[in-house]
Amino acid sequence: MKRVNSNLRTQLENSRKKSNHGAIKTKARFLTHPELKAAHAKAIEEHTEKQKEEAVKREQKDRELEEIEARIRQDSVDKIFDLPLASYKRKDELRTIARALGLPEDKKMTISKLAANIRAHLVTNSDELRRNRRFSGLISNKRRHIDAPQSQPCDTPIHPHADAVYNPLLHLLYYTFMAYGFGKPSFKLSTKYIT
Repeated sequence: MKRVNSNLRTQLENSRKKSNHGAIKTKARFLTHPELKAAHAKAIEEHTEKQKEEAVKREQKDRELEEIEARIRQDSVDKIFDLPLASYKRKDELRTIARALGLPEDKKMTISKLAANIRAHLVTNSDELRRNRRFSGLISNKRRHIDAPQSQPCDTPIHPHADAVYNPLLHLLYYTFMAYGFGKPSFKLSTKYIT
């Protein structure tokens, strides 16, 4: 027990003693060559310039992102989507469509994930969305392209030849020959010349 007491007393005395360890002040100086000093000053200046440029770029990028977000908010309310979904390729366009449809969308979602979510929603709600003027263009209707009337050449002859069918290029060529006095051209205005 006496030994433990003496050890504790020694530790207490040692903790109360002023320590001699600490910072030592010296009168040493660093000498640098003037060129090194100039190089160091130039490096510091370049570093500060680079930081300023990065700050300007960050501000510009933040402004652009804010503009994109504002456009997405506005377009999701009043834009009419008149093109098929496949024609919208950019992420902000897909985010606008998703927001307009009431689907979850986030900046971190990939383009393929956004497109898949929108496509699934269009398939499940196609009847309702076809009737909505804003979204009817998103649903591609292949029959619409097939049923569209094809431009057919006019069946009325433009020349005394019975089988002649209107073709603007040949019509122009034929009457140019006639107008400049070359006589009748050797070709006949018929369906085989229609392109």
